[in-house]
Amino acid sequence: MKKSEIIFGAVILIAGALLLIGAIFDIDVWGLICPAGLIALGVWLIYRTRKDPREGDVKIRFVGDTRRRGVWQPESEEIWAFVLETVLDFTEAELPDGETTYRYGAFVNEFKVTVPTDIGVAIQSFAFVTETRLFGTHEQTIMVPFEWQSENFDTATKKVVLKPMCFYAEVKIQQSEPQIESGDL
Repeated sequence: MKKSEIIFGAVILIAGALLLIGAIFDIDVWGLICPAGLIALGVWLIYRTRKDPREGDVKIRFVGDTRRRGVWQPESEEIWAFVLETVLDFTEAELPDGETTYRYGAFVNEFKVTVPTDIGVAIQSFAFVTETRLFGTHEQTIMVPFEWQSENFDTATKKVVLKPMCFYAEVKIQQSEPQIESGDL
């Protein structure tokens, strides 16, 4: 069992126990859980920011769009927001060797990712609901972490890891068409 599954299970267990106690003793549990949850999230964000600065800068927004297409240089990053829409097209990106991690936390998070055949992709979703469309297949999970990796992930020299942490995550990954060089015609 992975650490994220244990944490997720513990959070659900504690929330359920608090709601049961609240129902029995007529206590406004939501009035306690919401502020406590915000405090815990704030402490975790501060701790996470100082924990591993090598994983890129941490950006905090209320609503945010991230769109990267054409020629660009991907770097690991972490973004927290209420609603996020992320479009990452790696067709012409100058992706470095190794893993590049995108850790995005939001209430609602939508990823649209396009990758060439030589890039390995992995998803480690820690969301209440995860809906995926991966290379034409569709899957939905509820209340369980979702993990997936492309067939070439272990052997690829360039890898992209998506880590949505949210209530609802929608992840769409498609493969880009091979580029035809003018000398190949």
